[in-house]
Amino acid sequence: MSLKIKSIAIKNFRSFKDTVVDLDDYTAFVGPNGAGKSTVLCALNIFFRQTEEAPTNLIELDVEDFHNGDVKGPIEITLTFNDLEPEAQADFAEYYRSGLLIVSAVAEFNPTSRRATVRQFAKRSAMKEFSDFFRRFNDGAPAGELAGIYEEIQKSHPEFGLPKKGTKEANRQALRSYEEDHPESCVLIDSEDQFYGFSKGGDRLSRYVQWVYVPAVKDATKENVEGRNTALGKLLSRTVRSKVDFESEIAALRDATLGSYKKIIQQQQTALDDLSKTLTAKLGEWAHPQAVARLEWTEDPVKSVQIADPMARLFASEGNFSGDLARFGHGLQRSYLLALLQELANTADTAQPRLILGCEEPELYQHPPQARHLASVFKKLGQGNSQILVSTHSPHFVSGRHFEHVRLVRRDEAEKKSNIRWTTCEKVAQKLSDISGDKIAPIEAERAQLHQALQPHINEMFFTQKLVLVEGLEDTAYITAWMTYSNLWDDYRKSGCNIVAVNGKSSLIEPLIIAKELSIPTFVVFDADGNVQDAGRRNLHKLDNEKILKLLEGDISSPFPDSPVWTNTYAMWPENLGSILKQEVGAALWDSSYSAATKGLGNPSGSFVKNTIHIGDHLTILRGKGVKIPTLDRLCAAILALA
Repeated sequence: MSLKIKSIAIKNFRSFKDTVVDLDDYTAFVGPNGAGKSTVLCALNIFFRQTEEAPTNLIELDVEDFHNGDVKGPIEITLTFNDLEPEAQADFAEYYRSGLLIVSAVAEFNPTSRRATVRQFAKRSAMKEFSDFFRRFNDGAPAGELAGIYEEIQKSHPEFGLPKKGTKEANRQALRSYEEDHPESCVLIDSEDQFYGFSKGGDRLSRYVQWVYVPAVKDATKENVEGRNTALGKLLSRTVRSKVDFESEIAALRDATLGSYKKIIQQQQTALDDLSKTLTAKLGEWAHPQAVARLEWTEDPVKSVQIADPMARLFASEGNFSGDLARFGHGLQRSYLLALLQELANTADTAQPRLILGCEEPELYQHPPQARHLASVFKKLGQGNSQILVSTHSPHFVSGRHFEHVRLVRRDEAEKKSNIRWTTCEKVAQKLSDISGDKIAPIEAERAQLHQALQPHINEMFFTQKLVLVEGLEDTAYITAWMTYSNLWDDYRKSGCNIVAVNGKSSLIEPLIIAKELSIPTFVVFDADGNVQDAGRRNLHKLDNEKILKLLEGDISSPFPDSPVWTNTYAMWPENLGSILKQEVGAALWDSSYSAATKGLGNPSGSFVKNTIHIGDHLTILRGKGVKIPTLDRLCAAILALA
């Protein structure tokens, strides 16, 4: 496999002031509209010079591309690559250091043209004392000049203990070895080069990575003919062309045709010979008697005979109709593009450059089952010779069990900049160890336990501006029903808040840690379960209560409080929410209205203490009787006050 992106640093570009974000094999950028998710993919388009369908000029940037219009400093988009194969390490030997290759796209504002031209630089971790040697080495300086520079370094810095001068390659290796052994003495030095997206010149990264960008409004009708710069062309080159070899047969055809072409022009040489004699005679009259003019047919081996590889074109069918892709709806068009990705996922060709795919809102025009399937295709691609980056508003493309792949993009309105938050299994495992006192298990074991604890449905927490974590659906039912009855539902929706039920108190801990790591404002509603008398179960509740209170900076000395505990980040009930409400309403009225709600449902058998429909009907009956429930009023107010 080829190199992949370890991280991207974005500086002074649009909503980002100075941000670095790590990338995984599969990375999902989530966040509200306007937060900056698409800006990350746009930054990659600038780096890879992906100008197809770009709404703005990505080669020469505008004032509006600078963060808050600050043109005093440059825009910098820096990619750090790792996992370089030996061939790539040798190819980028002058830049490859400590297992990394660091390349930047830099744009400095020109006040005269009012533009900022994007140039590419590689970051060399090097010692300033050696910079002249490496600069002249890359310029192709002769061995003698380089030997002189090397000797000057030896004289100026005998403390380096450099070996005696040798060949220019030996001298270069000696200096590089010293740099690698003394990283503390090195600084990052820019060196301009052509790395990706140039029609002429180096385009050096294209041998190892291939960037394909699918925007949210991709016009698939332009993709049904294979072209070099279209997403289809790039993807087909990795699928169809990995299985079909036109090159050898077309080369043979080109050679045969060129041979026939030469015979034709040789047969027509007589006409030029006659004209040559005439011109020679004229030259003898006008210039010199011995002047000779000779005309010959010549051929350009490249341009004279050009035979291009055939191009693949899509003709789609649906029912009895068959025709061009432009005749079909957006759903089929986008499904067609994404079907290519599924085929690509089944193409295990690691000899090709690594595919780096950026896809905006892959859920567009997809039904939920299709979206879930596409998400699994992306993950499969990420496990092979691909790196997948998506920006999404859909929970289908993130998972609570794979929280480490989520990058939460938020805009700080006070500082007028975007931030990106994420966490890792290692960090969550460490936090679990801190609050429990247990020793951290091997990370794979920790990951397995975390994935088991983090159920898929909690992925909604990544899409909310404010989070309310509750134990079960009955808590959600009490809160949402009372919000509705109190005419607070619209305020709740406008607040950007979302209630996530985690299915049990013990399952609160991991989501709460992740929410805090991602800086999501969170309010927790949980039961102390102080009414549990069984010693073993009571001890488990005590341990869970203490862990949650530690995370919320609560009073861990009272894991079983006698009355509700209220703070601006949590509400803790001595037993459970239902028991508190029953006390406030009064047991007789509570039980009678409970029975009435059960009767309204047809008197089915079983307990309805945690039934969401029954809870809603129960509260409706109580409201109809004019009952006030201060705890629910206070709980709703606390949630709406969440900052």
